[in-house]
Amino acid sequence: MDLAIPIQDGRAIEKKQFGLGVAEAGSPSYTLDRTGSQSVAYVPQSSGDAGLMIARFFTPVECERLMGWPDNHTLLRLDGKTNKDLTRYRMCGNGVAAPVAKWVAEQINKVENEFTPFPE
Repeated sequence: MDLAIPIQDGRAIEKKQFGLGVAEAGSPSYTLDRTGSQSVAYVPQSSGDAGLMIARFFTPVECERLMGWPDNHTLLRLDGKTNKDLTRYRMCGNGVAAPVAKWVAEQINKVENEFTPFPE
């Protein structure tokens, strides 16, 4: 099985990221955002050339999966037309990851259920 190596472009913006970000093989992906160029690289196991590394950008569906959303969640617009890939990348970058939102909601619910108001 090939292990993906997360890559993020280098840019000096709000997050103060300088230089090319290359993580260890099998590490979690860098945060998706609407301005970046997140990609992955991998060395095919079947490759006879040990120095061969293939790099590619995430597809919109892969970005949706990283966000914990269903496949093609950002594909259709309300009017029935389809969104362009750039729009889909922006939607993922501006969205909230489903597992994180679920965890936050569970913590709020836990506190709300344990809260007892002060007696009058």
